[in-house]
Amino acid sequence: MRSLLTTNVRYGDLTPTQYETALRWLETSGLSVNQDSTAPAAVRLFEHAVAGASWFPQVDDLIRDPDELPADAINAAQVLNLGIDEAYQHLVAAWGKVDTTTREQLGAAGEAELVKLLRSSLSATVEHVAAWSDGLGYDISVSGNDAFLHLEVKSSTRRNECTFYLSRNEFEVMKRDPHWSLVFVRLSPEYQISAISTVRKTWIRDSAPLDTGPEVRWASCRFDAPFEEVDPGIPALFPLLRPHASSLLQSALAAESRRE
Repeated sequence: MRSLLTTNVRYGDLTPTQYETALRWLETSGLSVNQDSTAPAAVRLFEHAVAGASWFPQVDDLIRDPDELPADAINAAQVLNLGIDEAYQHLVAAWGKVDTTTREQLGAAGEAELVKLLRSSLSATVEHVAAWSDGLGYDISVSGNDAFLHLEVKSSTRRNECTFYLSRNEFEVMKRDPHWSLVFVRLSPEYQISAISTVRKTWIRDSAPLDTGPEVRWASCRFDAPFEEVDPGIPALFPLLRPHASSLLQSALAAESRRE
C-alpha cells in the first residue's frame, strides 16, 4: 500500500502518513470496508463519537432518558440526521457493549488480584473456583482452621459508589449458603486493589426484586449499596489473618483488636 501511495499520481493529494492516519480512523470508527458490520454509517459514526466523550463511562448514572442527552451528543445526532430518541437508543446500545466488556475485564482483574492478596495474607487454602467453573455462585473459596468462606467478587474503578450486578444464581446461592459473602473490590485505573469491603447479605436479600408470579422471574439485577450497608475489609476472614496481613482485608474490628 505504501508503494502505491508513493508512486501513483492519483494519490498524490495526501501523504502516505495522512492516508494511514485516515485508515486508522476509519477502522476505529467502524467504517473500514474490511469490517463486518451491517449498521448504517451514521449509526457507527454516532456510536464512535459518543464513546470518546468524558461522560460516556457513566451513561448508566447520568443519562436515563432522551431528555438528558448532553449537548455534544445532540449535536452529533443532528449532523448525522438521527432523531433524539433514536440517538438515545444507539447511545444505550453503545454503552452496553462497552460496559459488558469492561465489567468482564474488571471482574477477571479483581478476582485475580484478590486471590493473590488472600494467599499472601491468610493462613488458609485459597482456591479461585471461577477459573474452572462459573456456575457455583461464587468466585473464591477459603478454608482453614474449621473456617469456610465462599466469596462472590464484584469489582469497579469508580469512586464513591458500590454498584454491582448480581445474577439470579448468585442470589439463590447466597440465600442457602451460610458461608457466602459478597466482596466489593475497588481497583485503580491500573487494576491494583485500592479498597476492599463486604456488602451485608441482609441488605442484598431485602433489596432484591420480587417475582410477580411463576411466569415472571428476574434473572439479573443491579444493586447500588448505600455505604451504611457496607463493612470495610472482609470481617469473616479475621480469624484467618496472618500477623502481617494486608490492611485492606482488615475490618474495623480486626484493626482495633490488633492495636490492643
